[in-house]
Amino acid sequence: MSIQTVGIIGAGTMGNGIAQVAALAGLKVIVIDVNDAALAHGVATLTNSLEPGVEGKAAGRGAHRDLDRLRKARPPIL
Repeated sequence: MSIQTVGIIGAGTMGNGIAQVAALAGLKVIVIDVNDAALAHGVATLTNSLEPGVEGKAAGRGAHRDLDRLRKARPPIL
């Protein structure tokens, strides 16, 4: 059994960093946050980090594949 999908609760600084590392490692990533603004900001930051042309590990290594692994979600209202 291998891990293929990672769910991350919280799109803030720590969750964002974990999501980026997981996407770069080839895992499918689902980022969840209860705050729409935080979720949008977190996904925008991840997108900017993983887009082609950025400096660092993501540059030139198929960053579009990394972005395709990213999903966002809101928890259901209880």
